[in-house]
Amino acid sequence: MSKYLPQLQQFLSSFSELNAKEWAYISQNVQLLDFEKKSYLSQIGDKIEHIDYIIEGSVRMYFVTEDKRDISINFSFSNQLIHDFCLSSKSKISEFHVQALTPTKVFRLAEKHHIYLNKTFDTYQKRRTAMLGKELSDKMKREKNLLSLNAEQNYLKVCADSPEIIRFIPVKDIASYLGIHPESLSRIRKNMA
Repeated sequence: MSKYLPQLQQFLSSFSELNAKEWAYISQNVQLLDFEKKSYLSQIGDKIEHIDYIIEGSVRMYFVTEDKRDISINFSFSNQLIHDFCLSSKSKISEFHVQALTPTKVFRLAEKHHIYLNKTFDTYQKRRTAMLGKELSDKMKREKNLLSLNAEQNYLKVCADSPEIIRFIPVKDIASYLGIHPESLSRIRKNMA
C-alpha cells in the first residue's frame, strides 16, 4: 500500500496544501482495494458511505433503463475520484452501478473519516469542495455538449478533451455515453477515417 500513498498525497496536494497531521490521518485510514475487470465497486441500491480514488485502472458509472439498455454516464481513470452525485444526504443509496473496466486499484476513505477531517482541518473542506466543484464543472460541460452538439461534434469533443475514453473504453460504452447507438458511432468513426 505504501508505494501508492505518494500518488494520493500528490493528488490531494494539487487542490490545496496538505499539512502533516492531516496527511498522517488520511494515510492511516485509507483502504487499498483491488477490483478485477468487470467486477463492481458498487451497484444500484448499495449504501455508499465512502469516496474512492483510482490509483490505476478505469471504471464506468452507468444505469440500466427499463428496456434493459446500459446508459454510461461517466468514466473515471487513474488519479481521479469516483463520486456518486445523486446520493441524497439522508439515504446514501446509489442510483448507479460502478464497474471496473480494467483491473483497478482504489484507495477508499470511509465517510466517518471524512467527517472527522471536516471537523478537524480547515483545509480539508476547502479541498473537498474544490475537488467536487471540478467534477461538477466537468459534468456540466458534458451535459452542455450533449444538448448543444450533434453526435459527430460531441464525439470529436470527447476525442479532444478525453482521449483516454477513446483509447480504453469499448465502442458500445462510448456510444451510450454519447447518447447514440453503437452502429451510429461506427458510422461516425468510419466517415472520419
